[in-house]
Order: sequence, then C-alpha cells, then structure tokens
Amino acid sequence: MLEVTGEDTGRLIMHLHPKDRSAPSIRKDYFLPEGRSLADGWHTISLDWSPNKLTYLLDGKQVWQVLGKQVPDEPMYLVMNLAVGGDYPGNPDKNTTFPAVFKIDRVRILGNS
Repeated sequence: MLEVTGEDTGRLIMHLHPKDRSAPSIRKDYFLPEGRSLADGWHTISLDWSPNKLTYLLDGKQVWQVLGKQVPDEPMYLVMNLAVGGDYPGNPDKNTTFPAVFKIDRVRILGNS
C-alpha cells in the first residue's frame, strides 16, 4: 500500500503490484508540504477499495486514485514491517539512526465477504 524511506520522510510512496509478477507495477509519489515529515507524528493512512476504484488517503486527503482494469479483483493480504537494507532503498550507512522504530496504533479492515 505504501512505503516511506528513512532518507525522505516527507515522501509517501504508494504502489500497486499486479498479480502477474511479470507485469509492471504502478506507483505514485506524494510529497508533503516543505518541512513536513511523516515521522513527526501520528497519521491515518487509508485505502478505500471498491469495484474498479482504489482511493489512497493520507489523513483524510485523497493523494492517489486508480481506476478501471488495474484495480485488483482478488483476495489481498496486509504486510506491515520495518525493512532495513537491501536493493531498495539501499543498505544503511553511517547516517542511519538505530534503533529504528515503526509504531502502529491500530489497524482496521472493513469489508464485505
């Protein structure tokens, strides 16, 4: 649903990975106003998923929308983690702050099944 990298906490990176792994993923970067950071406090991240429409929201504000055939029509799962290193965004360096913290206050998933 989203990623925030430690070197640019003012950028929210949203992804949509298709079921067919050989097909290209689509993404949208949303930049907070100058000087703001997603690390500065609590935020509400939302994804409203309805037939043929995905609406991504940050603190109640729409920041991306995907329409039509690109919208999945299959079961999904949620992964939440604090990843460090690897190909994306790269390995930590001397400027990386440890320990790193990823705080989640609550998760709510609503749906019709």
